[in-house]
Amino acid sequence: MTLGMIAEAIRPYQVGLVQITGGEPLAQSASPELARMLVAEGYEVLVETNGSLDISVLSHPVARVMDLKTPSSGMSAQNRLANLAHLRRGDEVKFLIADRIDYEWARVKVRDPDYPVKLVETLFSPVRDRLEPSLLASWLLDDKLDARLNLQLHKVIWPHVDRGV
Repeated sequence: MTLGMIAEAIRPYQVGLVQITGGEPLAQSASPELARMLVAEGYEVLVETNGSLDISVLSHPVARVMDLKTPSSGMSAQNRLANLAHLRRGDEVKFLIADRIDYEWARVKVRDPDYPVKLVETLFSPVRDRLEPSLLASWLLDDKLDARLNLQLHKVIWPHVDRGV
């Protein structure tokens, strides 16, 4: 689809918020331009990225929702930690937590002096069928960690759909 076709497809929904996600949107060279175009049309725009590519290509006021991949994902070596310096007030950082090892890893990241805790919303999400949300909530409370419990709502609403939600 062209950028114009995407914008045309969105208009009938009459929404104020558009989230660009799926796979890794920044792997598509036109994603920053799409985000700028949608902002110019009056939408609030969020780009959800896996954090492996440079997020500085997304101009203000586009909000960035960036994952930091935990050890259980097998992808933590691909985290682009330099992106932390590009985060702005209102951006979000998400950690998908499968077990206590992931939690401890994420807790260290959040408490690191270079982590922009005062700028971003930090979200900890339990991996469905691997970690009970109540257990993750208790860890967050016990540690008084400046993070919010976040359930992957698409997996709650559409539990039997793996992709394309």
